[in-house]
Amino acid sequence: MTEYDEALRWLFKLQRFGVKLGLDNVRELLSHLGDPHEKFRSVHVAGTNGKGSVCTFLSSALKEAGYKVGMYTSPHVVRYNERMQINGEEISNERVMEYVSKIRPIAERMGEDPTKHPTFFELTTAMGFSYFADENVDIAVVEVGMGGRLDATNVITPEVSVVTHLALEHTEHLGKTLERIAKEKAGIIKPGVPVVSAEENPVIRRVCDEQGCDLVVVEEDYPYERISFDASGQRLWIGDSSREFKMPLLGSYQLQNVATAYAVLDAMRARGLDISEESVERGFATAKWPARLEIVRRKPTVIIDSSHNPDGMRNMKEALLEAVGKDKITFVVGAMSDKDVFPMLEAIAPVAERIICTKPDYWRAMDPEEVEREARKLVDDVEVVRSVPEAIERAVSLVSEDDVICITGSIFMAGDATAHLK
Repeated sequence: MTEYDEALRWLFKLQRFGVKLGLDNVRELLSHLGDPHEKFRSVHVAGTNGKGSVCTFLSSALKEAGYKVGMYTSPHVVRYNERMQINGEEISNERVMEYVSKIRPIAERMGEDPTKHPTFFELTTAMGFSYFADENVDIAVVEVGMGGRLDATNVITPEVSVVTHLALEHTEHLGKTLERIAKEKAGIIKPGVPVVSAEENPVIRRVCDEQGCDLVVVEEDYPYERISFDASGQRLWIGDSSREFKMPLLGSYQLQNVATAYAVLDAMRARGLDISEESVERGFATAKWPARLEIVRRKPTVIIDSSHNPDGMRNMKEALLEAVGKDKITFVVGAMSDKDVFPMLEAIAPVAERIICTKPDYWRAMDPEEVEREARKLVDDVEVVRSVPEAIERAVSLVSEDDVICITGSIFMAGDATAHLK
């Protein structure tokens, strides 16, 4: 086992502490590291679906504008290093080892009190913030891990707070209604910091009024219109811009994400950042975000998508039909055990030729027989193939060159599929 493997092994073992929502531990951890989160400007992005895409569009445009841009996202698809990037380059193995060796003794001292041992996500967040501070990034685009109010990332005071599309998710932690979930997401809103919300939401508006924040609602203030699309990407107008923007990401739902990013960039211009329309155009056109309706093979067409909740699956299904021009698709599905898998399957069932149920190589993965049990309530042709690579190859063996296979249900599922197919 290499030193890097050992460092990751130690980190991932900390997942046994599960999810701890709260800021006390991460603040203490960061204080031992010199409060790196106070040493760079940032944008904070919360929401249910679209967070990662908005972060990608923002980071790409800011890089094109000449800034040194950190991007912190989670979870990763294939490599842990994906979580921390600067100008599109992942953190190196050597730097990961450096930060683990620095942070491990701090975590172990804190862990002498079992209630204070930092979680995997708290440590990863602290490492990411330390990396950005040490590298003197001009600005960091930071994605919330879960919720917002009590998420470990919510120690920053950003230039702009962002809330993307909201839907039911993580209800065991965030609440079982959209209002409760919106309250948690609105927890990232800071006094006087401008807010960009993808959609009108009474909770977001009320919190903005209470905190004295200017609010931009993308659906109202930055209307967008798609001009054209094909399997290589989309073209659209946004707001009052006279430019035609291109983006390589597929799906009509990405129009809202790219318009949200544009509204955030406008808010940052108002905060004094020099961001030309030309740099925005280049940034959007070159943005890359893996495992989001990503076509990875032809003949047959194989698509990887990381949708992992009912709302995301519904959007994915519509975008998939639009992109491939087929009305029947073979799905390979694996989900996490904390998900309500039936409504996820229900979203894709009308266009499912068959569903192959499998299990991602991750400790929280749902047993494939449980996925199968729910799938059989909706689709006739259902089977279980326990490993993701074997499930993919089984799907390929069942279809013709003109058919479409979609691998979906979890980011971890997308990671296993990416590792196998790429």
